[in-house]
Amino acid sequence: MTELQKALYATDGTRNVKFRYDLLRNGVKHSELLVSDASVTFNSENSISGTARFTLKDTNNINWLNDTI
Repeated sequence: MTELQKALYATDGTRNVKFRYDLLRNGVKHSELLVSDASVTFNSENSISGTARFTLKDTNNINWLNDTI
């Protein structure tokens, strides 16, 4: 089994996932956002299999009507 397959199937019992949060303004990366707390859940039996929740540290730079995270 290759290293990629081992990671995808979590053969050691755990899976390491990393996320980065970019602020996009007009489709272009404007800055990288800092997150104080985050969680990801997955249940293949639900109609929506995966959800993510995160709390941003500083939100003064975000235009909530036009920017994309």
